[in-house]
Amino acid sequence: MVDDSEAATAAVSPTSCHASDEDSTRERVLATILAASPISASELATALNLTAAAVRRHLEWLESAGKITTRAIRTRGVRGRGRPAKAYVVTDSGRGDFHHEYDRMALLAIDELVATSGPAGMDRLAAQFFAPIVSGTQATVAAADMRQVVSLMGERPAVDPATVQRCAQDGEKGQAEASATAGRGQARAFSPVQTAQTGASSLVNVLNSCGYVASLTSLPSGSQLIQHQCPVADVARAHPQLCEIETQIFGQLLHSHVQRLATIAHGDPACTTHIPIPVIKTQRGLGTNQPQREVDIA
Repeated sequence: MVDDSEAATAAVSPTSCHASDEDSTRERVLATILAASPISASELATALNLTAAAVRRHLEWLESAGKITTRAIRTRGVRGRGRPAKAYVVTDSGRGDFHHEYDRMALLAIDELVATSGPAGMDRLAAQFFAPIVSGTQATVAAADMRQVVSLMGERPAVDPATVQRCAQDGEKGQAEASATAGRGQARAFSPVQTAQTGASSLVNVLNSCGYVASLTSLPSGSQLIQHQCPVADVARAHPQLCEIETQIFGQLLHSHVQRLATIAHGDPACTTHIPIPVIKTQRGLGTNQPQREVDIA
């Protein structure tokens, strides 16, 4: 039996904390299943004052969409002929359609952290949050550098594959080892532009793996990093410092004076960052214009 189904359904409306007259029948069906699961089709029809055919149609759609699943109903005594009775419950995917308070709770916790620890508290939190992006980009760049080093070595003895893998995993240490593997005194023939492109492409790949839906566009003045999604937009709206820290991290990873042009938190359709073309410096006194890399990827 379903008790107080109307109140229970209203409490879990997927569109707000209160049911509205505009809720679709399918949403009402899903909300009722969530509030009273496990529940049979006949109980749903009674609770929502719907026909058996209407309930069955909505249940078939919700089940095919992965929003609900069925469980067999235990019956006492000898079961009669026909299909076994079954009840419906909401899946994790269906639960995701309903209103959650996770974002608000996270924001309250961050507000409290900043209130008690000041900007330094946000700095520490941001460092932990962006750590996967930093380490992932470092590892990807190190692997790309290692491949370039091996390519430049020509007829030199082949590099142990285990060394290549270790270089890719160790980030900054791997990059230093990649340089040493090429032989002391051998100049690395990587142009600053080439290095910047490798770093930016690596960063985009890592951002995409973290859900930012990022892309890179070439411009005459450099390139433009576009993030079409921001997983922490609500937090960034309340604490713009998070966007500033992210921009600083991008600049450190790319060894570039990047410029943030737009942010989703500010109301723009995407987060946009300009990455200028690296300034090519020459070696003075050596009679060559061969570009030098000033800083290793960190």
